[in-house]
Amino acid sequence: MGNSLHDVTFLKRDPEDRKKGIYRFKSCGHEQSIRSDQFETKWGAKCRTCEEHRFHSEAKQAGLRLLGVVQSGDAMGRRRYLCLTCDKALDITLRDVRRSNFRCQFCLEEKWDEEADAYGLRRLGLPENDAQTKKGYDFYRFVQCGHEQLLQRTHVREKSAKCTVCKTQLLKVEAEEKGLQYLGGDETRKGHGDYKFLSCRHVQEISFGRVRVDRFHCKKCINLRIKKEAASVGLELLGAAHSGDNKYRSYKQSCGHVRDFTKASVKKGTFQCEICENSALTRPSQIYLLRLKDKGFEWLKLGFSNNLKRRVETYGISKKCRVYLIASLEISTGREAQAREKSFHGSKPWKSRKLAKKKMREFLVESGWTECYSTEYQSEIIEVLGLEIEHKPVDLRTL
Repeated sequence: MGNSLHDVTFLKRDPEDRKKGIYRFKSCGHEQSIRSDQFETKWGAKCRTCEEHRFHSEAKQAGLRLLGVVQSGDAMGRRRYLCLTCDKALDITLRDVRRSNFRCQFCLEEKWDEEADAYGLRRLGLPENDAQTKKGYDFYRFVQCGHEQLLQRTHVREKSAKCTVCKTQLLKVEAEEKGLQYLGGDETRKGHGDYKFLSCRHVQEISFGRVRVDRFHCKKCINLRIKKEAASVGLELLGAAHSGDNKYRSYKQSCGHVRDFTKASVKKGTFQCEICENSALTRPSQIYLLRLKDKGFEWLKLGFSNNLKRRVETYGISKKCRVYLIASLEISTGREAQAREKSFHGSKPWKSRKLAKKKMREFLVESGWTECYSTEYQSEIIEVLGLEIEHKPVDLRTL
């Protein structure tokens, strides 16, 4: 609020304007020409000298120096200030200065330039009259590669901005090294992209991290393999398990009953229908003796199965490993075959003749490394178990 007539002393009429008088403010002692009716308004009369002192003081507190009033242009009515940090002129309202509700654009741009330089960038700014670019963004040039890109200034400040062109090139190289073709991605899928498997041509979304550490598989191929494995043991793959557990799948059995089985039990043929109680142990089976050769080493593998070819696939042997069926014996049920095989492995002297598990796991990575013997025992094993010799052994991997 301004001063009323009680707060001033009338001195004389203003010789230059008869409608005004010369008054002295009692609070500060300053003299000023004022219209008499100004004291009757709700704002009263204000000491312009004190106001100017206050404006200068507020400017100093805000890191500015008051230069004067803007007389023309879009900023008319504002005050012109000098930024004491960058020595540039700014047009700001008194209220914004008083409330520190302003930022020196020149200082900001200098700060943005310094942040860009610290991160190996050159700030290019925005085109004039650009109304489409999001607030808080600028165009930058990466010094190392020369690519230009619109970046968020906070990302530059945090040193987290990346050149998308170089990143895409790197992703393509990493993909090719892993037998993939990188097709691209978008902002809605952070850390993920679309890839094409060069071997099967299937397209799949994979995270960049999994590609980098080679921890990915073609889901379509896996589903085809699971479907094929199911068909080989008389099952029909229906889809995901009802429980939602990824280790299981839903299958329709030859008897018509539907049940969830683990993929491993289907692969090994060890599942059973709980209603019919039909399993690998109740179906016909065989005891087999295999001779395997890999990396110049040969050994014997004794086991039982109702699907020998599929059983061999579960060993996890290398592609170069050769597998020959030496002898076998048909058994009426898998349970009887299991009992005979188990009795043989646990009897003397065979219990102590088994090859070391640690060594055999180098060749049989996934399973079957516990029932292996030296080739010197081939004739003896055939005789003890009464196996029927295969007169023309065939490499099972070629069937």
